[in-house]
Amino acid sequence: MATAAQSAGDATSALRYLREADELQRGHPPGLRRVETAERGAGAGGRTVLSRVLWGLGFAVTALVGVGAGYAIGNQQGSPGTTTTPVTVTVTHNATATLTQPGTTVSETTTETTTITTTETVTTGAAPIP
Repeated sequence: MATAAQSAGDATSALRYLREADELQRGHPPGLRRVETAERGAGAGGRTVLSRVLWGLGFAVTALVGVGAGYAIGNQQGSPGTTTTPVTVTVTHNATATLTQPGTTVSETTTETTTITTTETVTTGAAPIP
């Protein structure tokens, strides 16, 4: 790599490749990479601050949304819904009476039907906490 960089006219890269190869042969990780990484981090300091500010704003907005949702769910002054529906109830009753005397049996069946119309009111919403 160093030879290719030098033949291309890039002496700085050729020296860097030679240094890295020498450090790898000695068993040490390349120190130049650590320097380059540190330089990149220092040069991008503005991006790091902006990133932290945006993350902070994101957390703040998320927290506010959570508090608002919790308040809306737990608020006892919400508007419960009320539904009134007419209900018709029909009751049919069958009764059979049998009278038995020596020599005769009398049986009578009576059917009675009653219809009642009423209204059923259902209220939905949060129950008050005692």
